[in-house]
Parts: sequence; structure tokens; C-alpha cells
Amino acid sequence: MEGQKISSLPLSSREIEILGLVAKGMRSKDIANQLFISINTVNNHRKNLLEKMEVSNSSEAVKLAAKLGII
Repeated sequence: MEGQKISSLPLSSREIEILGLVAKGMRSKDIANQLFISINTVNNHRKNLLEKMEVSNSSEAVKLAAKLGII
């Protein structure tokens, strides 16, 4: 996904919000508490992020998002 553009990543505003919190080092449980959603919902968003961004883990997602200026 090296040549990926921001506009071609169909990320929701909630997914971007969660990605930003992951980038700050927050765990799913803490993100869930801060956003008043269940940990399962956070984990579903994280799973969707990885699939949409075509990366293997959260570290790669954060690096790519930073590179693309998403976060």
C-alpha cells in the first residue's frame, strides 16, 4: 500500500479516532472507556482498520496513517 492515498482509504471518522488513540499507546480497554463503547466494538474497529489499510498489525497501521497524514 506504499502508493496509497488518503482519499482511497475508506476509513470512518470513528476508525480514525480509534487509530489516533492507538497511536498514543492506548489499549483497547482504555479506548473503550474513553469513548463509552464496548471493548468488542473497539476491537472490531481495529480489525476493520487492519483490513482496510492492508496491514498486519496496529504498529503498521499507525506508521502508514502517520505517513499519509491521517493522524
